Amino acid sequence: MAIADLPAPKPEDMQYVDNVLARQPGWSSRGDRRRLLAGLAAGVAGLGALALAAPALAATSIDSDQSIIDIADTAEHLAVTYLGYVLANANLPANVQTILAAARYEEQVHLQVLESLGAKPLTTTFSLPGGDLTYVTNGTKALQTIEAAEGIFVGAYLAAVADFASRSNWKFAQYAAEIMGVEAEHRTLVRLALTQQPPNNLAFEDASVPSVGAAAGLLAKIGFLSPSGTNSYAYPGPGTYAQAIAEINAGGVGVTGNTPSNSSPPPGGAR
Repeated sequence: MAIADLPAPKPEDMQYVDNVLARQPGWSSRGDRRRLLAGLAAGVAGLGALALAAPALAATSIDSDQSIIDIADTAEHLAVTYLGYVLANANLPANVQTILAAARYEEQVHLQVLESLGAKPLTTTFSLPGGDLTYVTNGTKALQTIEAAEGIFVGAYLAAVADFASRSNWKFAQYAAEIMGVEAEHRTLVRLALTQQPPNNLAFEDASVPSVGAAAGLLAKIGFLSPSGTNSYAYPGPGTYAQAIAEINAGGVGVTGNTPSNSSPPPGGAR
């Protein structure tokens, strides 16, 4: 059987191989690892999982700093838009509405910080998968969709941390890590709202998204990036999120940490 006849590698297989190489001296650069894997796949047919993983890794372009923040900015616009429609249309309990209102506020802050760094969204108009309105009217379906999307966002920001760090862009690496932590919190809170037990069900975050660009591809595959006709939902701007967050803050401590801290120095030296 030829390599071309074998099943396509799974994302977790690709990530495993990349992780193994990353731990070897001299292979800290993701670009170097991908070039190595591509060469092995082309010339050595009997390397098993390594050869299987190589074509897919090589096909994933190396994200630039600008493309990373642009894709992230686009995803944050999608999050604000989708959460807004869910809050307006799904009949959710008051405590869950509070969780989603706070999450929407936090995603809005994320996109504003990204744009302060020079990000520009690739689009601000989105779609529902298959044009199915139950994605925003059915509370359970909406929460399940948010859980899946947050998993993608976590994987994307994790890939961004690695890319930024590989280029010694420590400032952006830490910003991405700070955002990733909040996206993980969103996922756990949504699992709690869905009564999934335990809601905190991971010892390590999922690193199976190989790049930020691949995360955008996953969102497109789900059906969020194909607006047409009536299946078209434009980012509404901050809208009423400020009022929602004021109500949240009135009931307690509220959302804090609205700017990234960037307080940790990079390994072995100054920024």
